[in-house]
Amino acid sequence: MKDKQLNSYNSFYEVLFETLFVDFLGSFIPGFLFCGVIGIILFTHLGEVLKIDEVLKIDIVKLLNVPYLTVSLLLLLSYLCGFLFFRRDPKLPDYRSFYKMWKKKQIPQHWPVQIKEDRKPRLQDVQFPYSYLKDYLLYRGLHHLADIIRWEEGEREGFRTKNFINILKIRIQYFAPERCAKIVRNEAHVRFMSSVWYMVNTLITILTSIIVADLVYIIGRALLVSHFPNVRLWFFSPLAGRFISSIFLIFSYWVRSSIEKFFQYQRVREIIFVLETAYLLSLEHPHVVKF
Repeated sequence: MKDKQLNSYNSFYEVLFETLFVDFLGSFIPGFLFCGVIGIILFTHLGEVLKIDEVLKIDIVKLLNVPYLTVSLLLLLSYLCGFLFFRRDPKLPDYRSFYKMWKKKQIPQHWPVQIKEDRKPRLQDVQFPYSYLKDYLLYRGLHHLADIIRWEEGEREGFRTKNFINILKIRIQYFAPERCAKIVRNEAHVRFMSSVWYMVNTLITILTSIIVADLVYIIGRALLVSHFPNVRLWFFSPLAGRFISSIFLIFSYWVRSSIEKFFQYQRVREIIFVLETAYLLSLEHPHVVKF
């Protein structure tokens, strides 16, 4: 009885740690980065209003003595923004990752996603856990894992659903929570990459809009000043703001491209870890892989 209570106690804290780990990577970090970038952009673009020259003279010690309420609100806002990215479906970055492979003709043989017809990939072609997963496992010689898969090649309905992998995770968590560490880590990495992809995608939209607005402002100012010399424009965008916006825009494109290069490889890796763990556990509990 005592051992059972101890195991239940340990399982509770394991689940709590896993949940916080996934949330921290998938929600807080992308949200904090997003709020940080937006804060820097606003700071540099509203220099005249904020009087940057005076702000920069503030003693660093005063900046460190920020009220706890302000810090708490910043952390809460970061988590809230990150949570919105975290809850987005990973299927879109997954599709973009496969599309990049297809466009560059870098799809390995018998890959879990295959396009048999002469056409571009569609979003429904790249549905986790992938229609040709069994074919991929057989080609790689992983017959013991292929036997777990309940759908045939190219099947898009029936057993081919992401709940198949989720059910295996639940069963592994129930029968052997100590074996979930690697699975949780892989899921956290996938969620983190998905959140960052959506975050930089949003930044690209915002930064592009800002740069376009700057160009419109510059052209408009030149035209207005040439025709109406006495007009005073309220909007102020310093050179530093334009430069920093451009740097962040280029960096966002690079991050998005980097994620798309290996995102689907990471998802396939996640599937393999879940299947192999379920297989090993089925040697003790055969019903783990029965559906």
